[in-house]
Amino acid sequence: MSVQIVNEHEMLLHATAEMLRKRRMDLGISQEELSMRSGLHRTYISDIELGKRNISLMNLSRLATALQLPASELLKLAQERVQAQLSSRGQAVAGTTFGAFQPEQHFSV
Repeated sequence: MSVQIVNEHEMLLHATAEMLRKRRMDLGISQEELSMRSGLHRTYISDIELGKRNISLMNLSRLATALQLPASELLKLAQERVQAQLSSRGQAVAGTTFGAFQPEQHFSV
């Protein structure tokens, strides 16, 4: 089954799913083992890896801990993958969702 990715947010979701699966496989553990380590159901993990679920921050943190990697690193790897995909399509990366965060534009400091 092929999934059409429409925007950068969906690209990030799918890239995160790919990074989770890659890390799990690099560690040589099954979804069942990851389920036991993270406290999440195996079918939920499967759905995440297939990009069928929008993962919460809390569950991302649980999975990252179980995969012995900071959640921030998983997101960084996923973000880099999206930026590479956008660049390869000839789309500008600057000014996208993943552009430089400027707190003064979002919060009163």
